[in-house]
Amino acid sequence: MLMIRTLAVLLALVVAAPAAAQVRPCDDVPGIAKVKRDLLVSVNRARRAEGLPRLRPDTILDGAARAHSCDMMQYRYFSHTGRDGSSPMQRIWREGYEACFSAENLALGHTNVPWVMRDWMASPGHRANILSGHARHLGTAAIVQSRTSRPIYWALLFARPC
Repeated sequence: MLMIRTLAVLLALVVAAPAAAQVRPCDDVPGIAKVKRDLLVSVNRARRAEGLPRLRPDTILDGAARAHSCDMMQYRYFSHTGRDGSSPMQRIWREGYEACFSAENLALGHTNVPWVMRDWMASPGHRANILSGHARHLGTAAIVQSRTSRPIYWALLFARPC
């Protein structure tokens, strides 16, 4: 319930901001760091329930997840393939993370961590990514569209270095 209230406050802040103070596309908004932490905690809780080791956050993966989510929002598409034809692995490499394994979960329009996690865990492919024994690091992104405060583009990037 606290997470829902936190996200509601976050969305209200974006909507209530005066025009001169509007957030540019993909800028961090107040509270987004907590949303990302809650996402990491939720992924690791699901992994712990299956006896898997926790994933460590990685800023390079965060950057790749954020860049792809931002691109999808700005150019109004939703795909694991980037506009330039890139795959998740290629985007990870481009950011400088030398991965031998990668996987990506995307979501669109969810307004809180419990909702997006519930849907990912209900999807066999997304669940397999969250529970992959190959992953060691996690990158997260939650992008709020500043003009309307919706939709929220979510991304998880799972990786293991070579």
